[in-house]
Amino acid sequence: MAVSGLFFFWKQIFPHADKAQAHGSALRSMNNSTHTLLQFFYVPMGRWPLRAHLILSMLLLLCMAALGWNAIQLAERHLLRLRAEHADTRMALGALQDRGSVSVRPDFVQTLPSTRQADDVLRDMGRYAQDAGVQINTVAIDTQAATAAQLGRVYFTIAAASPYKSLKAWLADLLGRYPALAVDSLRVQAQPNDPIRQDVHLSLVWYVKD
Repeated sequence: MAVSGLFFFWKQIFPHADKAQAHGSALRSMNNSTHTLLQFFYVPMGRWPLRAHLILSMLLLLCMAALGWNAIQLAERHLLRLRAEHADTRMALGALQDRGSVSVRPDFVQTLPSTRQADDVLRDMGRYAQDAGVQINTVAIDTQAATAAQLGRVYFTIAAASPYKSLKAWLADLLGRYPALAVDSLRVQAQPNDPIRQDVHLSLVWYVKD
C-alpha cells in the first residue's frame, strides 16, 4: 500500500516520467541499431552473408545500367545533331550548285574564245618561242567542234627542241597569255649529242565556245 502511494506521488510530481522513459527506450533501440549497422560495415567483405553480397551486386548493376543509359542518350542526341548539320550542309551545297548551273556556267562559256582566233594563238606561240630560245620544228592543228555536252577544242601538236629552263619559260608566257589554253600531254627526251637541249613533244588544247 505504501509502495502504491509512493508511486502515485511520483507520477504527480513528474507527470512526464513515463514519456521520458519511453523516449529513452526508443533512443537506446536506435543506438543499438546504429551500432549494429556500423558493426556490419566494419566486417570484412569476405565474412559478409550471402544476402549482403547479392544486395551489393544488385546495387552495382543498377548503377552501371543507369550510367550506360545516360551514355546512350548522350550519343543519340549527338548523332541527331550531326545528322541535322549534315542535312543543312547538303541543302547549302545544293543551293550553290543551283545558282552555279543557272548563272556561272553560261557566263563562263561566253567568255571562251572562238575557233577563228586559233591563228592568233599560233602566231604568239612562235613569237614567245623565239623570245625564250625554243626551236619549234613542226606544228599540227586539229579542231573539234563544240557539242551540247562538250566544249569546242583546238589541239596544237608541237615538236620542238629546247633547254628545259627555256621550255618552262615559254609555256608560262603562253599559258598566261591564253587562260583557255592547257597542256594536254608533254614528253621531254634528252638528245644524245647535246646535254643541254632536249627533244620536246607537246600537245596543247585550247577550249573554245564554237
